[in-house]
Amino acid sequence: MPSFKINPVCRGICLWAASLGTLAALPVATATAADSATAHHASATREVTLTGQFIDLQALKPGTARGGVAALGTEQLRQEAGLSLLRTGAEPIEHQAGLNVYVGQTLGAARSLSGPGEFFLAARDNGSFVALLPEANAIIRGSADGEQVLTRFDTPHAFHPSQVDYVEQVLEEVPGILEQRGQRSLLVDRSQAGEIVIDLLAGFSQKAADYIGDHEAYALAQVALVNRALKQSQVEGVRIRLVGTQVIADDHPITTDTLGKLSTLFRDGMRQYSPDLVAGFIMGTPGVDTAVGWAYVPGRYSINYINSPTTFRHEVAHNAGGSHCPDGKSYRFGYNNGRVGTILCGNQVPFYSNPDLRDVQGIPLGDASTANMARVWRENAARMSAYSPAVVPLLEEIKREVLKERVSLAKNQWRNFVIEVPEGSRRLLISTAQGEGYDRGNGRSQLLLRRGALPSDAQFDARSTLNNQPFLALDNPAPGRWHLAIRAEPNKPVDDIYLDGALYAATQDTAQARYLKLVAESSIDGKERASAAELHLADAQGRLLPRDGWRVHSVSSAIPASASGAHAIDGNTSSYWTTVPGDRYPHQMVIDLGGEQRFSSLNYLPQQVRDMEGNIKGYRIYGSDNPNGNWTLLGQGEFSASNEAQAAPLKAEDAGKPPVVVIQGPASAEAGQKVQLDASGSSDPQGSALSYSWSVTPALDFDIDGPRLTLKAPEHSSDTRYRFSVTVSNGKQTTTRVHELLVKAASGAGATCEATWQPGTEYLQGHKAQWKGRLYEARWWTRNNEPGTAASTGADGSGKVWRDLGPCEASGTPEQPPVILPPVPAISGPGDAKAGDRVQLSASASSDPNGLALSYRWSVSPALAFQSDGAGLSFTAPRLDKDADYTFTLTLGNGHHEVTRTHKVRVKAEAPAILPPVAAISGPTEAKAGDRVQLSAAGSTDPNGLNLRYRWSVNPALAFQSDGAGLSFTAPRLDKDADYTFTLTLGNGHHEVTRTHKVRVKAEAGQQPGTCASPWSASGTYWEGNKVTHKGRTYTARWWTKGNEPGNPAFTGADGSGKVWRDEGACR
Repeated sequence: MPSFKINPVCRGICLWAASLGTLAALPVATATAADSATAHHASATREVTLTGQFIDLQALKPGTARGGVAALGTEQLRQEAGLSLLRTGAEPIEHQAGLNVYVGQTLGAARSLSGPGEFFLAARDNGSFVALLPEANAIIRGSADGEQVLTRFDTPHAFHPSQVDYVEQVLEEVPGILEQRGQRSLLVDRSQAGEIVIDLLAGFSQKAADYIGDHEAYALAQVALVNRALKQSQVEGVRIRLVGTQVIADDHPITTDTLGKLSTLFRDGMRQYSPDLVAGFIMGTPGVDTAVGWAYVPGRYSINYINSPTTFRHEVAHNAGGSHCPDGKSYRFGYNNGRVGTILCGNQVPFYSNPDLRDVQGIPLGDASTANMARVWRENAARMSAYSPAVVPLLEEIKREVLKERVSLAKNQWRNFVIEVPEGSRRLLISTAQGEGYDRGNGRSQLLLRRGALPSDAQFDARSTLNNQPFLALDNPAPGRWHLAIRAEPNKPVDDIYLDGALYAATQDTAQARYLKLVAESSIDGKERASAAELHLADAQGRLLPRDGWRVHSVSSAIPASASGAHAIDGNTSSYWTTVPGDRYPHQMVIDLGGEQRFSSLNYLPQQVRDMEGNIKGYRIYGSDNPNGNWTLLGQGEFSASNEAQAAPLKAEDAGKPPVVVIQGPASAEAGQKVQLDASGSSDPQGSALSYSWSVTPALDFDIDGPRLTLKAPEHSSDTRYRFSVTVSNGKQTTTRVHELLVKAASGAGATCEATWQPGTEYLQGHKAQWKGRLYEARWWTRNNEPGTAASTGADGSGKVWRDLGPCEASGTPEQPPVILPPVPAISGPGDAKAGDRVQLSASASSDPNGLALSYRWSVSPALAFQSDGAGLSFTAPRLDKDADYTFTLTLGNGHHEVTRTHKVRVKAEAPAILPPVAAISGPTEAKAGDRVQLSAAGSTDPNGLNLRYRWSVNPALAFQSDGAGLSFTAPRLDKDADYTFTLTLGNGHHEVTRTHKVRVKAEAGQQPGTCASPWSASGTYWEGNKVTHKGRTYTARWWTKGNEPGNPAFTGADGSGKVWRDEGACR
């Protein structure tokens, strides 16, 4: 075996996008560069090597004073190479041994002929570095001792269009496919930001590694160069990630023979790092090399000449599925606009062809029909990501290994393993690799996963396809015991397979909010109810957050028995929130979390007492700091058909616009015909790469390759209609589109005709009748309903009495159904509204060219409560703190086709509502006679920041003093305990609220009623010290008085009250 060493490089998503922004003007190449001849390495390679000081790394250190913008490039670089280095910016990357990446601009001497170029520099703390200058076709290598070498590769940047440097792989490796809940999709790796991640292993010969000096720095710079080109070419949501390097002993020639050996040469690196792509960088053999690079198209392998800074960005585009210059047959080509050539057609500028890009003269850098490599990347990035699972943790992930086995299987043998999945797991990954004893003649194997029970062919939660190296990846697996099975195909054994399992968890919470809004968009049972037994939030480790202080702020619909939705957060799994029968989707609930909280997922427990009635299927979850608006989308998706708790991952994101889905394919097919459905014409408004999930009902076997689905039409005794669904994701939002395919009955397979249908005849459930060459079956009693009409005939679940069983064998040719055209939607209604307005939309002008009955289904984004009755929709415009656009979508159906139409209503913001103040009173609740008691309302607040007004009263009457928020009084002397209730009326100029505070005044211990004095007389005159009796109590005059009744609060009070009479207590 060759000697090798493997070096880990990048443990997360390495972000390379430069902070410089896209160049304002694209370079304009000279005619000589545009008319490059050949790149045949054996005869056309000429390199110029210079030594000296070309880059001043000290200028990159923070705080270093620069003499000018060109201080990074030395005078020797300008004198000998004619280059200046401008506008350099450091890029934050995943550190490995102090390795950093910088991106900047280069400027050549011939400024009138060429715009700024770019350079990519990867440097270590010890001063060693590798810099790629692609527009100058140069590499600068710097060692730790300060020596620097510049090599200019004076061969044209890449290949002449006539020089072929790509081949199709004889045994193409199949990307991983996940089958789950009836859907099939590529096993794509996406970061938490939604980017498609394509992992790369960079392999080197020892000779090439020694030559370049720091092969890891070189690999990082190459990856940075490609990611920059993707970003500048308006390919969003795609990131190539360097996960490791491997060095082998021997160098090899750059030929297709070496290309075919890469999987063997770099087997150990592939085993450790599980890359999607493998790029070999070698010195090559003069006289034997047939190009400066080779790649499979499409595929995952490439070999590249170590001394060319631009070969890899060219070869990896072949891996994506692109070819050189246009041949007029497809859009999978580079482009030369007569001035410059893009990466695959001349390689003079750092752009992949894109008709939306233009050079400095305004000339396009692509053609929508013949040269659009940006579309190719967006279309195929998911396939490239699915060649192998991401075993190196993604950004903000930690990894824990849970399985490590080495197995061999006899024909059709099954092996089972148990995996315990804890709360908070973000990914469950099962991967396989070929051992030393693996034989190419081995059979294929398959992986199956099931939670809580052993999987089988018919019972599983997820499974891979049969493959030589199958793998499975589940996002956000439910906690609990999972059972893994690996099985060999029926006719061949499998020898020596490594089986590895790992769990990945997030390292920090991904969302925060004060208010949470759950929008239920559909139900598992297809009916209108929604329900929930419990809603929880969990942190990144899966721990449930306490719900102290939670309350349901609002709910769109709730039966009285569900406590206005509060049963969903009461901790009782036997109670549940459910909506009012007849209220239609969407339903929503807003929860006040009692304060700002951080979390990573929402846990949903369906109701536990009525099978799956009201179990939520489609959902959207929003967060906000305001219950009346400013909502941020945190997550969307579908819950599964289960009554167990399920977790929905949450992450704040700028969702943008959803993908636009287009499906092309036939509407009917004959039995045995090969059918292809193609969604590659789908697009994303943000330019992001797309991934695709396909499903079909009724069940049918099919193959997928990202946006395309292929199948062989099955044979049936009657016509059968299949409904294919494709869900397209841009990493943040999804769009689903349906395509119907009618597979006609096989020739001679028609059922025997029954008696002809007769008007006036009664037909019971199960009765059959033929009409116009087709056979029909009654679902229930019917009479005078003609079979075959749209009003009486439909698929199961349509509510129509007749089921169409297809053509039947009788004399004459069976009549084929007519072509049914889609309906034509129309929506009328206002485009603006203000808060509180009742808005009416109408689709009554919609029509059907076939005269069929129409069905109407409404939805709105963002979520909003509305009422609909078929063609009509109404809603009350909400009160908002800023203008908001609501997009209403009508899905119009005629039983055969569905079409959509949207209508936007802008709801104008209104001045924020003035909320009532919040009253608070502090102070003692008990006092004894003579105590001076203080009450305070200083803790009262106003949420609007308005000034507060205080008004106090007491019952029973008692003398007190108040000064706004404060109140004081002297506890009277009593012969028995008495409660005094003080009432605060708090106002802010718009609202008044009241709060009460009770003080119990204790009677004096041992106090006995005194002897009564003379009765008080209204006409009597009393002097200081005179005592009188009135209504069973004795009073003492403090000064002269006449006509002032003792006991009246206006004249009676404690010492210091300013009242004339002092209450001395009861008498007898």
